[in-house]
Amino acid sequence: MRNLMTSATAALAAATLLSAPAIASAESAPTFTYATTLRQTQPLPSGGVYTGSLRLTVASDGIVNGWYIPSDEGRFIAVTGGEQDGKFWLQVGDNGDFQIFGTVAKNGALNGSVTEQHAGPLDFDDMGFPVTFDFTATLQ
Repeated sequence: MRNLMTSATAALAAATLLSAPAIASAESAPTFTYATTLRQTQPLPSGGVYTGSLRLTVASDGIVNGWYIPSDEGRFIAVTGGEQDGKFWLQVGDNGDFQIFGTVAKNGALNGSVTEQHAGPLDFDDMGFPVTFDFTATLQ
């Protein structure tokens, strides 16, 4: 029994040491918080906007992970994507329900467009246009 506990302790210590660099690099990646607005542009422009917040962690290699929190719901929706040379792409939702493409402004704001990716009949107008939005995220 003593050998089993010693082996288990050694294995746990080795696993901890091996995972430390990954944990340290994840902790050192900067996290940014944004206030977001989405205004529908297609198939018909909307009069109002959808608001929320976006919390993104950007790794040194440009990989982006985080959460989108709609103001009207309060639930956390997974976000993945990437950033390179002032351009970014994000997929929002477990199935990439929304795709966002845009640019990073000098002040850190994100500006771009969103396309809803569902293939359901409610997501397209009679002419087959996907639902799209203008996207703005202001750094907080």
